[in-house]
Amino acid sequence: MYEDMYKSVLNNNYPEVVTTEILFVKDDGYANRDLGFLARGKEKIINPMLDKNAVIFESPAVCNKIFRRDTLKDFYFVEDSLFEDIPFSYTKYMEASKVVTVSSINYFYRRDINRGVSSTNYRENSHITDIFKVLDKLESDMRNSSRYEIFKSEIKLIQLAYSLIRVEEVNNWQVDIDRKNLVKDEMFSMIEEEYGNLDDVDIALLESKCEINIVDEYTNYLDKEKERPKSL
Repeated sequence: MYEDMYKSVLNNNYPEVVTTEILFVKDDGYANRDLGFLARGKEKIINPMLDKNAVIFESPAVCNKIFRRDTLKDFYFVEDSLFEDIPFSYTKYMEASKVVTVSSINYFYRRDINRGVSSTNYRENSHITDIFKVLDKLESDMRNSSRYEIFKSEIKLIQLAYSLIRVEEVNNWQVDIDRKNLVKDEMFSMIEEEYGNLDDVDIALLESKCEINIVDEYTNYLDKEKERPKSL
């Protein structure tokens, strides 16, 4: 995988980011198999300034990427937090002048609901609110960038999408429905406070990035909040 990406580095005059395809799997179905059937297409060269949707739909995972060292400076991951790759990857992506995607599935990410980091998302946990910490970091890092105003709308959509994805995970928790609804309402309240309503958001893009149902749930929550009597 890294050999493929490094070849792209050399062939494309050292772009800031090179990424390859990542496939999320739930079992060992791909182990010890001939993977020749997987398409190995041409490289795709992206200028994030000209293709902002490519920024939105890029995975923030760092395990399938390499970054040009001089672009990293003193940038560090958020400590003691899940989802810490979100501000790291998206900031570097938005600041890049060239991103090269190697159109080959080279990384298989196995999600196990019973163990590992992935399992945390399938049970009640206190880390669910870590998402706000990392999304705030994305905001603050980009505010220090000359491209903040250029990507302001994309930043908000990313913030809404990833916070709503976390709310969607609550539906997988092994707790009663009342507990789920309570946690989701608390998360919706935090999302509204942090990122506001959906008035200036491309709903189709948001639904493409996360579950349609959770976007509908958030919309219903916002509608109910509008109808709620305001205290004096």
